[in-house]
Amino acid sequence: MRGQELLIGGTEKQVDLCERLVRSLKPFWSQGKPITHTDIATARQALDTDRQAELQDLQRDVIARTRRGEDIRAKTFRQRQYIQAIRTHDLTFCIGPAGTGKPFWRRSSRFKPCSATSTSA
Repeated sequence: MRGQELLIGGTEKQVDLCERLVRSLKPFWSQGKPITHTDIATARQALDTDRQAELQDLQRDVIARTRRGEDIRAKTFRQRQYIQAIRTHDLTFCIGPAGTGKPFWRRSSRFKPCSATSTSA
């Protein structure tokens, strides 16, 4: 990338894929937001599985904002599925490998766990 120009080289199929990938990430680069490896992988998955509309929803769905005003949002389709389950169900179980943000998403989704003090006798 030079200034405001992006030079793409390769076969016609590779250039087309790269163009579509760059366009699908426009909500980030047009606002000067950083683009992570996960954002690129999710956009590629959306292009490969014809889920561009779902990708746009995922990019727009802000879960919360940090004190500095940064958006907190799901970065993958599975994270979004988990957040939607938390939002729509009273009880949600989630299992998965360490480091995937399970407790983080629960807290960010304003989930209120049951406690002995919140139940009425």
